[in-house]
Amino acid sequence: MRLIITFILIQALTSCATFRPQENDKLINYHEYEKSISEVELENFNASSKFTFYVKDKGYSGKLVWQSASNVDTVFLFNPFNTVIAKIKLNPTTKEFAIFTQENSADIAQFHDFLKKDDNIFLMRQFILHRPLFEDKNIVVNNKHWKITYKDSLPSNKTKQISFEKNDIRLDILFTSWKK
Repeated sequence: MRLIITFILIQALTSCATFRPQENDKLINYHEYEKSISEVELENFNASSKFTFYVKDKGYSGKLVWQSASNVDTVFLFNPFNTVIAKIKLNPTTKEFAIFTQENSADIAQFHDFLKKDDNIFLMRQFILHRPLFEDKNIVVNNKHWKITYKDSLPSNKTKQISFEKNDIRLDILFTSWKK
């Protein structure tokens, strides 16, 4: 019984981990960001990650699985108990997206509104797929009202950790795998 309780506590604590900018981060603006990214578009990939989403002081966490094929992205959101809570279909060419939820809660509705507003989901897609090509491990990009923080990178300069902050909303993503 102790083993089960310990396992549940470890899962709860590790799934809620966050990261904050530090003093030695490289600060750049959007113009510098545009000059420093690769023009190559990442296509036909699978990525897995853990995420935390904060609105004011209330946080949500879970797993995110992102599949991209034939210019259509499908993103699955799982709760901490590994149950699908939402499926998001993106078409980056037409800038259209749809979200399908397994539950009708105010939290999911708030997350949907966040993604829909000002094309946030396509802005996030751009920053996730196009990490700046600087030697620095930690980079902070200021874009309009957004603060995007990169932490570390994986081989071939794929994003490892990224945080999006705007007003009282923050989304942290920690990628655990990228596959082509």
